[in-house]
Amino acid sequence: MLTRDEYVAKMKQRLDKWSAEMDALEAKTQNAQEDAKVKAQEQMSTLQAMRLDGEKKLEEIKSATEDSWEHLKTETEKVWDAFKDSVQAFKSHYK
Repeated sequence: MLTRDEYVAKMKQRLDKWSAEMDALEAKTQNAQEDAKVKAQEQMSTLQAMRLDGEKKLEEIKSATEDSWEHLKTETEKVWDAFKDSVQAFKSHYK
């Protein structure tokens, strides 16, 4: 089982990975036709909101008590899973 500090470090790495993946996805969509580009931008906005939610959860974990951080960890994992699924769907659409 990870300590809170280890978990925070792991989540920071995930957030950095999210940012890099989003940059790569955004670059892929730049050459798309206009209607596809608009849809991609809408999806990117959703992904950005999810990333911000992940950052917020990480900050909450950093400031949480020992008793409450495990609950926040569960919520954060749900955010991560939803983001991962959304990125996979986006990638499969814009291969």
